[in-house]
Amino acid sequence: MSATEYRELGKKYYKQKEYQKAVDAFTEGIESMSIPTVDILNNRAASFEKLENFKLAVKDGRDMIKIDKKDVRGYLRTGNILQKMDKLDAAIGIYKYGIKNVSVTDENFKLLQGIHDKLTRQLSPPKAIDPFIILPVELVEMIIRYLTFRNMVTCLRVSKQWNRFLISRTPLWLNLDLSHARRQVSSKFVRNCIRRSQHKMKSAIIQRFTNQEVLRSLATTCKSLESLEFLSGSIVGDSLCEIAMCATQLKRLTLTSNISLSLDAVTQILRHRPSLTHAEFHSIISTGVRADWKVDLPSLQKLTLSCGHESSSPLSAVLNLVSPQHQNLTPNPTNLTPSSPPSSPAPQTSSTSASPTGATTPTSPKSKTSRP
Repeated sequence: MSATEYRELGKKYYKQKEYQKAVDAFTEGIESMSIPTVDILNNRAASFEKLENFKLAVKDGRDMIKIDKKDVRGYLRTGNILQKMDKLDAAIGIYKYGIKNVSVTDENFKLLQGIHDKLTRQLSPPKAIDPFIILPVELVEMIIRYLTFRNMVTCLRVSKQWNRFLISRTPLWLNLDLSHARRQVSSKFVRNCIRRSQHKMKSAIIQRFTNQEVLRSLATTCKSLESLEFLSGSIVGDSLCEIAMCATQLKRLTLTSNISLSLDAVTQILRHRPSLTHAEFHSIISTGVRADWKVDLPSLQKLTLSCGHESSSPLSAVLNLVSPQHQNLTPNPTNLTPSSPPSSPAPQTSSTSASPTGATTPTSPKSKTSRP
């Protein structure tokens, strides 16, 4: 008998549910061929499957794939048997390999892809549970505090539920930190932050934000504001004075070297905000106008005054520290640090220290910081 005749005989036995006889007939046909066809291997694999001889059925299925990688039947047969053997990961691997090799125009390609996707979903972990649902509110809030302000804001876009939760937690908005801003910050965003804090904001670090009206609103409406730090911006001295006047509880004010300010503006700020305990001005420029140092600073503990990099005048000329007017300056500092830019020569540096009576006296140019 020819291979074709053995195959037809095997198919007849298969229809009669005589699966072992079918296997024998298909085997005779395969052995009579130099290279078995996908058709007859598929027939024998189906017969082995009915006999629950899955190991031999898988072997025939893999042989089908080796003979013709583009024939979808090898992948469907092998994957199906592997599923019955509860080897789901191996089955997914077979289906995935088939998707890679079978043409998308094959009439059974969608069937192959559908089985793969269904099995993949079946093996996927159960749907993740939102931690905001199962964890206590206090614990979630504690976890969020470990994030940077920028990352917390990013979490607003995770889901509507996260957005509602984060916006409703006033303590998370008490400290505005724009130090990680990569682009210009909008006025609307800062106003929203103020509103979310219920106007109880305690500190603000400003960068890439220049709307002075919103800054005045921040200082005016947030009665608990104690700390302001400006990292960059085009804010002018008059506006800073106004902001300092409005922030009645302000204790810390820091202006980095990116923000230049005249010495007169510095004295105006100190005069109008006697509550300051910590003040740093890292880019003071000379305007040629003598500053009025008649300032009462009962709470000041640290004052840092630095010349701007653009300044060509000696430090003492810019800061007017060696002046009879210092006899009227009454601070209570633990750290007073006037300094030149790093590139300035040492002789341009001068310092003052507080005397027991509160008046300041000149000290050696080598000393930058004095403690009473």
